[in-house]
Amino acid sequence: MAKYDPEAWIGPNKIIMDQYCKWGGKTYILYNDTDVATLFLRKDWLEDPKEKSEFKKKYEYELDKPKTFDEFHDQIEFFTRPEKEMWGFAFSWKDEAFLDFFPRVLSQGILFWDDEMRPNINRPEVVKALDEMVANKKYGAPGVVDFDFARALEYMGGGKSYSTLLMTWAQAWFEDAPESKVKGKVTYSPQPGRMLKGELFSPQAQNFGWGYAVSAYSKNPELAYLFAQWNADPENELKQFLNAGGWTDASRESHYNEQLFPQIRRKNGGVYSDEWLQVQYWQIQHCFPPISIKGAGEYGGVLNEAVTAVLKGAEKAQPALDRVAGEWEAITERYGRDSQIQQWNALKATYATAIKGPLGIKV
Repeated sequence: MAKYDPEAWIGPNKIIMDQYCKWGGKTYILYNDTDVATLFLRKDWLEDPKEKSEFKKKYEYELDKPKTFDEFHDQIEFFTRPEKEMWGFAFSWKDEAFLDFFPRVLSQGILFWDDEMRPNINRPEVVKALDEMVANKKYGAPGVVDFDFARALEYMGGGKSYSTLLMTWAQAWFEDAPESKVKGKVTYSPQPGRMLKGELFSPQAQNFGWGYAVSAYSKNPELAYLFAQWNADPENELKQFLNAGGWTDASRESHYNEQLFPQIRRKNGGVYSDEWLQVQYWQIQHCFPPISIKGAGEYGGVLNEAVTAVLKGAEKAQPALDRVAGEWEAITERYGRDSQIQQWNALKATYATAIKGPLGIKV
């Protein structure tokens, strides 16, 4: 990288989520994605004068994009009308419930572990977050606990849901797919948050993503690196995310600058609306990654099983999360607490700078 300069760290073409390129201070990847989950909302329902009037009459405040989880709860309750096949939300709770659950936890200033890798996962704030999801369930599309992303997309795109929580590509599907019944009827919002110490705090859930790395087993690592740098070049990136099968997102600072890359904008023939780019840029500045340390599959698997059991009514939140805390401790001990603390510190370093302070992470 020093020899060829991929323009990754400084300048107009810097990688916008450059913290994801590094682990423990070492660079491993040229990250070329975002994959921060965006809240998609029915714009026509939000802006309908009759709906706005009825909402204000019932809840005593204006109907607008939800800033807090309480406002979101009111809105999904308001827009749930089973007799009209209208539902408040259709989320991919089957395998992506963490996209809803994790921001509810972190927005209370709580991390998954303390500095010594002792679990916070059964604290009252986390129980509250899970109980909120249980309370929301009755306003979800029928069977929402078993929805994958395709089923959530189908409900929202079929015009039956007020909201969904999905990745970037959903925007193009809603606007372009022949099956979509919501063309021109969708707007975008960051995930809600909470008032924390007098200010709105809304950490945004990120769900892994793509990038280019060089295998340690490469017989020609320099050539492999150059291929990666060429692929990750801002101009080549443009070609990829303008391709429906490209599977990457606007990942450089310059991609969000209309003067530098006007062809990205939907109004100019691209795939991104100005509104979505504005929302996503803000989300990137306030995002956090999934649990992605050594043993992540075990930590995440135990937690997902518990969350699913609670959402399906098989368990209560507190005992389910108490069990998770115990199993997390066993996993940590098996891998070695000292090495897991190092992993945890490396993961916390990838949290967006704007959310580190409220979460007690040293900047």
